[in-house]
Amino acid sequence: MSRAGSPPARRRWRRFGQVLGVLLVCLVAGELSLRVAQYLRPSFIFESDSFLRFRGRPHAPNYDQRLNSQGFNDRERLAEKPAGVYRILALGDSFVFGVVPYRGNFVTLLEERLVSSGRAVEAINLGIPKTNPEDHPRLLATYGLGLDPDAVLQLVYVGNDFSDLRVMRRRLTPYTLDLARLLFGVLPSYEGSVFHRQTLYQDDAPTFSARAYGDMVRRHAVVFDPGWDGFRWRLDRLRLALRRTAEICRERGLSLAVILLPAEIQVDPELAGRLKIGWRLDSERPNRALQEVLREEDVPHLDLLPAFAAAAGEIRLYKPNDSHWNLAGNRLAAERIYDWLDGGGSGLGLPPGPD
Repeated sequence: MSRAGSPPARRRWRRFGQVLGVLLVCLVAGELSLRVAQYLRPSFIFESDSFLRFRGRPHAPNYDQRLNSQGFNDRERLAEKPAGVYRILALGDSFVFGVVPYRGNFVTLLEERLVSSGRAVEAINLGIPKTNPEDHPRLLATYGLGLDPDAVLQLVYVGNDFSDLRVMRRRLTPYTLDLARLLFGVLPSYEGSVFHRQTLYQDDAPTFSARAYGDMVRRHAVVFDPGWDGFRWRLDRLRLALRRTAEICRERGLSLAVILLPAEIQVDPELAGRLKIGWRLDSERPNRALQEVLREEDVPHLDLLPAFAAAAGEIRLYKPNDSHWNLAGNRLAAERIYDWLDGGGSGLGLPPGPD
């Protein structure tokens, strides 16, 4: 049996050091290669504080259609607004971008409903997944103002616009770790394709596995916990974000209204029990708080929770194992928003329809 300093032992340690060195070189080379690739062709895979991280690629397939030249789930829009047209911009996250085909998206349906009422109106979809109200001022300034809008609809999703606010804007994560997390953590949680591509939309097909969806809902449900300590400071951050959007609109003479979008757990009283959420839920807490903020900031707003809660007993409004609306949910949202706009409650100054 050789001592630690004997030639065989030294050879074993030398081989171990060589293997470790090769692994380190491969990791460094892989990290540098991924960072160069990210610089040349940015991908959503890697952590970033950019609000454009999850923006679609220009002309990428999206079910039976393609995204426009800016990567939004919308048709092409002229930078120069047609004479006599009233333009509304819809700012928001994946709820606005939508998980249904373009023709079934509530922004598309809202535009069709406004046009069918005899109004010359365009409702433009500027939804980018994984954004939140803190990103909306930059989204409006970068892509919205150049379209010469008349009004802005800012969509706030109650389900995660509190809990998913970025605590640290400049989090440095190794790209190799981000890639491993995607391959072994994110992708296996999906039942089907992560991307819509040129596939046939299935309204009743689950998006996530039941376990992954349950974990996501439980993580976001903290916003409905009356004892959550993080609620107040996140509400203050949302107030500042909404105020910045309102300031941009005032400076440009644009009308602004905010729409509050409900989470499935708010409209399905049995979901919390099925997921074994152990704390008491106050399902209207964030809505009450946001409405108070919007009244103080003098911003017209519409809460879709009552309409969705009333309809949930009759029809399914969300895709299975998904936090987003299905086709019926999009139709309900479009009709309710149209009624609100048509009734004058939004204060957007919408042109009147024909007598």
